[in-house]
Amino acid sequence: MKRLMHLLPTVAVALFMSLGHSNHFNPALLGPLGTLLILPLAVALAWPGRPHPATPVDWALSFFVGAGGLALWISPATMQPVMEKGAEPLIYFLLLLVAVVPPLLGRRPFTEYYSRAQHPRELWQNELFLTINRHMTWVWAGLFFLALVSSVIPLLVPALSPPPIHLVFRLAIPMILMLGGGWWFNRWYPEYYMQKTGSAEVADSSPSKEETMSRVQDITSAKEMIAGMPSAFNPAAAGDLKAVLQFEISGDEEFTAHLAIADGVCSFVDGPADSPDLVVQSPADVWLGIAKGEINGQAAFMSGQFKAQGNMGLLLQMNSLFPAG
Repeated sequence: MKRLMHLLPTVAVALFMSLGHSNHFNPALLGPLGTLLILPLAVALAWPGRPHPATPVDWALSFFVGAGGLALWISPATMQPVMEKGAEPLIYFLLLLVAVVPPLLGRRPFTEYYSRAQHPRELWQNELFLTINRHMTWVWAGLFFLALVSSVIPLLVPALSPPPIHLVFRLAIPMILMLGGGWWFNRWYPEYYMQKTGSAEVADSSPSKEETMSRVQDITSAKEMIAGMPSAFNPAAAGDLKAVLQFEISGDEEFTAHLAIADGVCSFVDGPADSPDLVVQSPADVWLGIAKGEINGQAAFMSGQFKAQGNMGLLLQMNSLFPAG
């Protein structure tokens, strides 16, 4: 049931468009169909059992089906040629608005809705998470714009308007842009950006990185690694920071320890802290891999390999506070 509610807007558009093109957007068929779909779409969008809120894309697709059906029913003579020639451009235009308007108004970009469904709540206000989604949203806005331009070409060039030629510009090229280019970009960019920013932080943070990293490679225990983090501590990056970072390690090793930072000094304490500012929960092998540079820490957090609660800004500072450990 949850999956049905999640997919209903997409299924409704696919049904509306396939029946529309096969029947020349016959108002007698598409008008009642689009109108009748308004209620189930409204239920799907507002259904309290949804694991995540409906996205702006869901709302845009649902609006297209409902408004298109009502318009065909109310004004068939006017709307039938409009829908037959311009249904796809209308969809891509709505998607372009979904991508462009919220960021311009200071609202949440549409890609965040999908990212929040894949990442822990602790990450949602993380500046790295927000930045990546802003970048992705503007790339998708460009893809929607290119899809819109492609879909309009058959209207401007009569030689390309007969079927099935027009389907190349209305469906094939936009699908390649969005499902090919967009899907690939979504998979590639977050990790690329995290590795890029993480590498920059490490490069700038400490002149003795090579020596410290050499010592780090010899460590085989997560507890030994965390206990040695004070030796890699960069007081210049800490400034007047006062914080307690607690580590709850599981898997091959099970222990709780914390680091106390104050007055430019970092000290290791075996055992839990009274009021830690940041709590990191990680399998021993994951944290050891992160400390040795074998695993990208930001990517590991985004993918759920370890969890963190509390002051997420401290997590972002880890590379600069402990440049090689």
